[in-house]
Amino acid sequence: MVKGVVLSLAGEHAVIGNMHGARVYHAVRIGKKNILGQIVAVESDGRAVARIFDGICTLSIGDAAVSDGAPVSIGLGVGIMGRVFDPLLRPIDIGTVPRYEQLRQKKWQLNVISSFAQQVNEGDVIGTVKENSSFVHKITVPYGLSGSVVELHSGKYRLDDRIGKIKREDGTIVDITLEQTVGFRGRRSAVHIAPLDSFRTGTLATNSFYPIVKGSINLIVGERSSGRTELINELCTETDTDALVFLVCGYGSTRLTALLSLLKRKNVLQRSVILTASIGCTAQQSVQAVESAIAVSEYLCAMGYNAMLVIDALDRALSGVTATEADGVTELLLRSAGAFKCKKGTTQSSLTVVATADAEDSTVETVGHRAMTYISLAPRCWEGAGRYGIDTEASFTRAHELIPVERYETAKELAARLAWLSSSSEVAVREAAQRCIDRLLDLETGGSAKVADEMISKALGFVRNACADFSASCEYLSRVMSM
Repeated sequence: MVKGVVLSLAGEHAVIGNMHGARVYHAVRIGKKNILGQIVAVESDGRAVARIFDGICTLSIGDAAVSDGAPVSIGLGVGIMGRVFDPLLRPIDIGTVPRYEQLRQKKWQLNVISSFAQQVNEGDVIGTVKENSSFVHKITVPYGLSGSVVELHSGKYRLDDRIGKIKREDGTIVDITLEQTVGFRGRRSAVHIAPLDSFRTGTLATNSFYPIVKGSINLIVGERSSGRTELINELCTETDTDALVFLVCGYGSTRLTALLSLLKRKNVLQRSVILTASIGCTAQQSVQAVESAIAVSEYLCAMGYNAMLVIDALDRALSGVTATEADGVTELLLRSAGAFKCKKGTTQSSLTVVATADAEDSTVETVGHRAMTYISLAPRCWEGAGRYGIDTEASFTRAHELIPVERYETAKELAARLAWLSSSSEVAVREAAQRCIDRLLDLETGGSAKVADEMISKALGFVRNACADFSASCEYLSRVMSM
C-alpha cells in the first residue's frame, strides 16, 4: 500500500506526491469520500498523475491518497445481461428492469461441469448458469489460476457465495464464486487465429457489399443526422452474435429508453450489456466507458462466445481528452478485436468491433487503417428521405484510402458476395452487383498499381473458387433476400 498527498488539481487530473512504488494503471482513492482515480504517470521524484473519474469538485489540495497496489478493476458475473451500467460498471436502475440489489441477493442454479480432483487451467469452463431464456453464463477459471478442483458442487448460490475451491501447485487454496474481479487492462488467456465467418445481419446491403466478419473492426461514418445510429441499431439487433455489448455516448434518458425498448422488442436485450456515458459525463468518464466496454466484451469472449462491441459514437467518447490519451484508448480497442482460440483447448471465440464516427474526426484515420469494413453514409438531402443512405462509391473509395492494400481479405469477401449477387434472378440486384464489381476493378491505388492488380487478381481467383459450389451460394442468396 502506497500513501501520498494531493499537491495540485487541474481539469480532471490530480498530482499526488510521495507515491514511491506506485505503478501506472493502478487504482488510487483520494479524500474522505474515497474518490476513485487511476494513475496514468509516475515521476522519478515520487510524484504521480492520476485521472479522476468522478471529477475533482469534492477534492482539495492536501487530501490523502492511497493506492493498494492493484489495477482498477470491476466485478463481472452472473446477472449482468440485460442491464445498464455507467462508465465504471456501476449499475443504473431503469424502467421495469429488476434492481441490481435484488439480483445480487438472488440465488442462481449452478450446474457443475468439472469433477473432483480434475486439473483445470485459466479460461476452462467449470460450470454453467442459465441466466435467462437467451443466455447461458459460463463460469470459468479466473486468469492466472490453475490447479486441481478440491470442491465444486451443483446447487443454488448468490454472487458472493463460495461455489468451490481450486488448489494450486504450491498448495494454496483459492475460493471460486459466481463473480470475478476483472481488470480494465487485463490479459486474455487465448491466442489469435484467422478471422472466422461473417455475421448474418439481416440487411441485404451489409451482408452482400459490406460483410461484418467475426473478429473484425468495422467503421460507420457520416455527418450528424445521416442515420448512423439507425444503421448501427439495425445491424446489431438483427445480427446472430452470441452476446452484444452496447456503449452509447451522449445519449439522454429519452434516447436510452428508446434503445432499451428496441432491444427488448427485437429479443436482444437478454443477451446484451448496455453502458452509457450520458451527456453529463466528464471526458475521463467517457474514456473510461470505452475501457469498461472492452473489459466486458473480453469477459464474454473468454466464455467462448462470439461477442460484438458496438460504440455509438467513438468520436464523442474520445472528445475532450488529449491526443495521447485518445490514441492509447484507440490502440487498446484495436488490440481487443480478433478471433481467438484457448491456449489449452479447442474453444474458439471472437470479438467484433462496430463503431460510428464523424467523417471528419481524426479517429477515422486511426481506426480506418485496421478496419475490414468501411461504410460511408450520405447526408440526408430532405426531410423524410429515409432513415439512412449508404454512399457506395464513397465507401469503396475511402476504404481503399484507409485500409492498406496488402490486406486483401476485404476484397476477397466482397468480390465473392458480389459474384453471388451478380447471378441473381433479380435484375436490379444483378445490375447493382455488376456496377460494384466494375467499381472494385476501377479502384485507384495512389501509385501502387502493381499491388492493387495483385489484390484484385487474388480476389477474382477467390470468386472463381467460391462459385464452384453454386448451390450453396444460391441457398445463401435466397436466405438473405427473404430477410
